[in-house]
Amino acid sequence: ARARADNELAHANAWWDVTPQLQYQRIGPDNTIGVGVSMPLRVFDRNQGEIARTRAEIDRVDALREVALAQVIADVDTAMSVLTTQRDRVTLLRGTYLPKAQQARDTVEFAYRRGGVSLLDFLDAQRTYRETALEHLRALGNYWGAFYQLETAVEELGTHDYERYEVSSWARPGYRSRHNRAYWECRPVYGAGAGAHTYAATRDRAWRWWNLARPSDYIANAAAPRADGEELDLRQVRAERLMLGLRTVAGLTPPAGFEDELAELEAAGLVARRRGRVAPTRRGLDLHNQVAIAVL
Repeated sequence: ARARADNELAHANAWWDVTPQLQYQRIGPDNTIGVGVSMPLRVFDRNQGEIARTRAEIDRVDALREVALAQVIADVDTAMSVLTTQRDRVTLLRGTYLPKAQQARDTVEFAYRRGGVSLLDFLDAQRTYRETALEHLRALGNYWGAFYQLETAVEELGTHDYERYEVSSWARPGYRSRHNRAYWECRPVYGAGAGAHTYAATRDRAWRWWNLARPSDYIANAAAPRADGEELDLRQVRAERLMLGLRTVAGLTPPAGFEDELAELEAAGLVARRRGRVAPTRRGLDLHNQVAIAVL
């Protein structure tokens, strides 16, 4: 802002300063009044140097701003990737490895108390369980660290006039994607080309199909390039509409039949209700996978 103000001042200083003059003088019984105008006669001086300097300063500030913005966007991408990786790791440890380690320990303990295995076997199973539990806690700590890193990066992105309007989409006002909105609202979409998907729907049914993925196969079967497809019943149509609608900040009017799921999500702080609509919270945007699992 300062660089642009300096540039505007430099342009203003390129114009002549017109100075009006008014003079009154009394000498004896005589009174005289004079009126005049003075201005500098600039033939070659139009303040070109200062205008060029301030213009260059604006370009420099804009370039620095774009560099900072690119770094912030890179930080958001990195934080999102790390968060996804750590979330998957926590899910795997919590849902698979930790229960198996606990089951193995309990089984060995049961056998040990009845003399079926040695003390060393029991201690080894106990050590494996504790190491797995410790690894789970480490992964959980890394996950929350990545979560707060993402929040910091998103807040910094907001200082550059970018608004988050979808789980993984940010834009300046007036530049939101209208193309992707068709997917989030489950509008009919026709896909042309290798691997493209098509979606069509009626009031209580929906169909989607996709073309052959390899370009050579698609070209060879150009007359009928469809690879496969599926039909969705009413429950699936509504579930997908709800899941995709909850990817956006605006949310949607929830379809019938998901009252229990939405109540659980609201209790967990992942969604909020506003004037008959349901929308994800900030936490719900960051943890949208949990929202998707709940409604699908």
